[in-house]
Amino acid sequence: MSRKLKILYLSVNCSYSHSSLVYAQVYSYTNYKFPGCLWEKQEYTTKDNLNVIVNNIIKTNPDILLSSIYLFNRIFIFDIINKVKLLYPYLKIILGGPEFLGDNRKTLKATPEIDAVIRGDESSFYLYLRSLMRQKNDTCKIPGLCCIDKNGEYFDNGFSSINGKSLDVFPSPYQESLIPKGKPFMQLETSRGCFYSCSFCTSSLSEEVKFYSLERIKFDLLKLRELGYKEIRVLDRTFNVPAERSCKLLDIFINEFPDMNFHLEFEPSQITDKILDTLKKAPANQFHIEAGVQSFCSDSLKSVKRYTSPDITESKLSSLISLKKIEVHADLIYGLPYQTAASVFNDLNKLIINGPNEIQVESLKVLPGTLTKNTHHKKFIYSSKPPYETLATPDMSLENILRLQKISKLIDTFYNNSDIQKLIVFAVNRNKSFITEFLNFTEKTLSATGKPSLKHRIKLLDEYAKEKDDKVLADLILFTSCKMGIVDITKSNLKLVKKHEISGMLKKGSSLIYNSDAVTLEKPAYLGIFDFNVGHIWKNPSEKIIQANYRYLFRFSYGGLSKKVSKIDHV
Repeated sequence: MSRKLKILYLSVNCSYSHSSLVYAQVYSYTNYKFPGCLWEKQEYTTKDNLNVIVNNIIKTNPDILLSSIYLFNRIFIFDIINKVKLLYPYLKIILGGPEFLGDNRKTLKATPEIDAVIRGDESSFYLYLRSLMRQKNDTCKIPGLCCIDKNGEYFDNGFSSINGKSLDVFPSPYQESLIPKGKPFMQLETSRGCFYSCSFCTSSLSEEVKFYSLERIKFDLLKLRELGYKEIRVLDRTFNVPAERSCKLLDIFINEFPDMNFHLEFEPSQITDKILDTLKKAPANQFHIEAGVQSFCSDSLKSVKRYTSPDITESKLSSLISLKKIEVHADLIYGLPYQTAASVFNDLNKLIINGPNEIQVESLKVLPGTLTKNTHHKKFIYSSKPPYETLATPDMSLENILRLQKISKLIDTFYNNSDIQKLIVFAVNRNKSFITEFLNFTEKTLSATGKPSLKHRIKLLDEYAKEKDDKVLADLILFTSCKMGIVDITKSNLKLVKKHEISGMLKKGSSLIYNSDAVTLEKPAYLGIFDFNVGHIWKNPSEKIIQANYRYLFRFSYGGLSKKVSKIDHV
């Protein structure tokens, strides 16, 4: 084969706002080790027309089609390669990605269109190209490569992995020609692998943790800044371990890149006082931290080799959440061994009371290659197709799983709205059964897809409070709706305030309890008269309830198509 090899990388994401580093990483290292190939990238989403994609691939006339397979794009890309191979049978198809971390014999037998898959990092692909160019029959010996030879024999060469602990040997992928401009965020690695061995996670398959140097990370961030990126999603699975290195990186982000925002993943039980002290120095909202709680059940955690203390996790998470200028997203998993529906509800209540900015409740995914997949008891039933969700366990029926799916939807719809959130925290603080009761109340009206309007969400909460005859909750719901700009003037305890009346009200010892810093028009303004101190409860859901005559003045500003509350005064 004397001509230059032509390689087409096929990128398929859920939406065009997402972008993967894989193409840039594979190209950078491969071109460094084996220059001279012709490269092209085509980018699509799972919503695009399959036949159009197939036609575009064929028109490119590539020698090799390269792609990374994830649970969300596996079926879509497999459909593409099936059609491409029918129309273009001499094309070599090489795949990689987390879908091939397990035993690939069955997949390769069932999908003969795939010539080989490479498991591991980008350090082996150039060896495949070199073998192809030399027309040597030694591809089955390449590290990380899995294939079926002409005799039908399956070869599995483990994982490809760069030698040594430093990742600096990989060229920076952030070259202008490789990284797309205009995306809302870009990914960044500072390390690979994980110190933990949680059996449900693909990172547990890494034999050791490898790092980029601090100098290299600063170099990459400078490149990303030049490309105009402000939102950076750090791919490290446990950014806060080891703590000393984490603090050095946080200092770099805070002091040298304050104009950038960073999305980080933390193991909450390993948050140290030094990490918290460092985060206190950060500009407001510079960090979005995803805290992988997963469960507060000790037996469940031990069963998946996650040796953390639930009490320490909760304490450290609470300390992190108390840093108000840090946005915290907390994850829970259901479907783990020894979990029951009741234990998941208890875990959820603990999280809600602690008050992270967002909570995600997701089913356990039994992913290819993970220890969970290899050791599950027969009574653990899960889907064999993406997204590999758990269907039943010895302690959870499918009915339980379906109910928890509804809880996930409920939390995303109500708790994860920043205005309604404090109302939910208050309700759970007072009644540990609130979530289950509210689910029973709403499950016939909430759609499995899509979210009701904010007005309808408030209406559902109000109807629930009336059914329970909960006057404090009803008052808080009305206050919350007014704060959101959803004002029902037919309510007897709300009245429109005229322009000339506002200044007189504010002179009578009023106190500002909320200010969104929006430009405030002098009208419209509304006075709400409540039987409880709901404005103060909205600010702090654990505030003592006081029954008295409370008056709150809501002053609005206009922005776009909707009202936005600018100031709320206790008058």
